[in-house]
Amino acid sequence: MESPAAGPGKKLGSKPGRPEKPVARDSSDTEIYITWAVPRDEGNCTTLGYALEFKKADEDDWKLILNNIEHEYFVIRNLEPSTFYQFRVQAYNKFGWGEHGMPTEPISTKLKVRSLYTSSDIRCFIIINVNCN
Repeated sequence: MESPAAGPGKKLGSKPGRPEKPVARDSSDTEIYITWAVPRDEGNCTTLGYALEFKKADEDDWKLILNNIEHEYFVIRNLEPSTFYQFRVQAYNKFGWGEHGMPTEPISTKLKVRSLYTSSDIRCFIIINVNCN
């Protein structure tokens, strides 16, 4: 869209629209890998980056993870096992920050798996077996 106020050949732009809802691609007991799509409406300007926020599903306050992500994926680390989280993304371009996208449905980290034997148990087992033969 050209505007007489912008001068001949110059295009106006605006803040980007909402990014699509993030999608969980993989998870462990302490990490979740999510992806999202570039906003459908980039404000007639290239999207420069994203902010990613999260919260526990049963809480109200969103916490910023990072606000200078330059791609459409991220691995969130240091999460609690067997806990439900939600994530949302916000895009920015040279005109500023757009609105937050819709949050994910609650996504759970996996149950922490504990080994039945510690490394010292295994060493003792090996030593006992070696000595018994």
